[in-house]
Amino acid sequence: SHVHVHGSSPVHVHLTSDMLAHTHARCGASDSEAAIVLLHGFLGDRRDVEPLRQKLGALADCISLDLPGHGDSAWMPTIDAGTSAVDAALATLEALCPPPARLLLVGYSM
Repeated sequence: SHVHVHGSSPVHVHLTSDMLAHTHARCGASDSEAAIVLLHGFLGDRRDVEPLRQKLGALADCISLDLPGHGDSAWMPTIDAGTSAVDAALATLEALCPPPARLLLVGYSM
């Protein structure tokens, strides 16, 4: 399922079982421009970067993710079995921005 949140630009908040929870603002940037991906820090979630996503979302396609076990993304048992949080994030990003899309990663941590 997903929830549509309306603001100055189209914003979609997605909560699905096969992807990480994420917020995706599409500003209508050209396909040749990189989408900006905002990653939260340790013990955080995508709401931590919401003010930045709102500002950048007016300039470029902008995505914020809840990493596994954070915010609205459930812990993925497969992570314990060898699949990494990076793999889960990449799978979500590839579904949102299929290759050869360019991504600009922005993140922080402790």
